[in-house]
Amino acid sequence: MQDEWLAGFVVYAGRRGSLHIGDRIKEVAFRCGVKVPIKIVKKIVCQLVLTLLRSVQPLVKVRIGSLYNYGRIGHLAANTELYLRRRSRSKETEKEWHVFVTGQPANRQLLTMIKRRVTVIENSFCLRLCDYVQARHPDAEFWIELPLNGNEYDEFNNIPPQLAFTEDEESRGQELLARMGILPGTPFVCFHARDKAYLDAVHGTQSRGQWAYHDYRDCDILNYLPAAEYLASLGLFAVRMGYAVERKLPDGNPRIIDYATCHRSDFGDIYLSTKCKFFLGSEGGLGCVPWSFNVPVAYANGAPPIGAAAWRHTDVFIPKKLWSRERKRFLTFREIMAVGADRWFWSQQYTAAGLEVVENTPEEILALAKEMNERLDDSWVSTEEDEELQQRYRALIPPGHRCYGFPSRVGAEFLRKNRELLE
Repeated sequence: MQDEWLAGFVVYAGRRGSLHIGDRIKEVAFRCGVKVPIKIVKKIVCQLVLTLLRSVQPLVKVRIGSLYNYGRIGHLAANTELYLRRRSRSKETEKEWHVFVTGQPANRQLLTMIKRRVTVIENSFCLRLCDYVQARHPDAEFWIELPLNGNEYDEFNNIPPQLAFTEDEESRGQELLARMGILPGTPFVCFHARDKAYLDAVHGTQSRGQWAYHDYRDCDILNYLPAAEYLASLGLFAVRMGYAVERKLPDGNPRIIDYATCHRSDFGDIYLSTKCKFFLGSEGGLGCVPWSFNVPVAYANGAPPIGAAAWRHTDVFIPKKLWSRERKRFLTFREIMAVGADRWFWSQQYTAAGLEVVENTPEEILALAKEMNERLDDSWVSTEEDEELQQRYRALIPPGHRCYGFPSRVGAEFLRKNRELLE
């Protein structure tokens, strides 16, 4: 300890600057009297944790992980659901004890349902300790990873959902619907458009620059209103979802309910998203909730274009388009892949390339909603032309691409109106 103190003193004392020698001594003393002991204690605790975990392995195979990106509902839902579905298939993990740690979750109801399927410790100290030990010993045999690439089509199409509501929760859900004016058995559709308000609300103490890189995923809720009006005209209710939103919906149609501003709760976010006829979504995390419960999703404003696709065979999706300022036209899907824009997840990448990410029009979203509703009602009629355009789109995706082999469909009307993108 004395040698380390002296070495630290030599380094600090040798710095150039205007600090008085007494201030330098105080700085070194703080470092060696506080930071060094803390570092030593951390190393000791780290070794104790590793020793404890390895000592119990002959008795019970313990596996530990943290719920991936638990502060975002999309990851909390999809990454965890993927893990649960894969584990339900694995006989090797049946005899293992899996334990997860987490901090404050994006959605309390979702975490409650996850806790019914796997052991979860919600404690900030345990979370930091787990992250610290794993970061220094990443190859230890007992860590659990929760990956999600977005192309796990087999799991999301062939394994049933792993989370479910209790009888009491079902009763609460029916009470919520009654308060919203939706009678028992009346079908409803949830719709949602990602905007800046959510991250501005949950990260209000930080700079927008820390998350503005995802602004290319945003879209305007007003572009979804024609679709909502259409669904309402059929006798359905259209329920606008969202945690924090930029604007309220205009008043008028009693069958269009602005749940986000009038009824919103953690429980309602999950219950409504998983009990609707289908979910008309956007590039936002909430859309992962219906996917996790096998609810059909009409996915609008997919971004990056041709780099995102819906997960299940019941789904229909349409992507955003990329306008080239230099060429004065939209890039074709081949051109998008040629420049690598199908793998861009930063707004700055599009800006630097002179590209503008253009969201879907109200007409495109309306056509998507019509197609999804008719498909679910078994009244949709697909033409030979539609199937040809569908196959042309699929043929553009090379093996190994994230979207290769996706089971869902691109919106028929979108392909009819944008044939030039298939060239």
